Amino acid sequence: LIECGYGKIVDEMWYVYTKDQIRRERLKKSRGYSDEKISQIFSSQLSYEEFKSASTFVLDNNGTMENTQKQIDNKLEEYLCQK
Repeated sequence: LIECGYGKIVDEMWYVYTKDQIRRERLKKSRGYSDEKISQIFSSQLSYEEFKSASTFVLDNNGTMENTQKQIDNKLEEYLCQK
């Protein structure tokens, strides 16, 4: 989305961040990808710093699904309180 210029047409860009080791484990488990395939994917993506600098909000996805959902809920609650 960043590379395609979506930042110009959306109100906010959210980045879902997960440490590389956790991303690797999840990709192996959910998709059966090899280390080589995962390395190819990672090398074709922007760096964490590039994603972070282009994003309005960074969602930490290193923990449980419940933790991630709580972050989303909290952020959405902020928007509701602004109205």
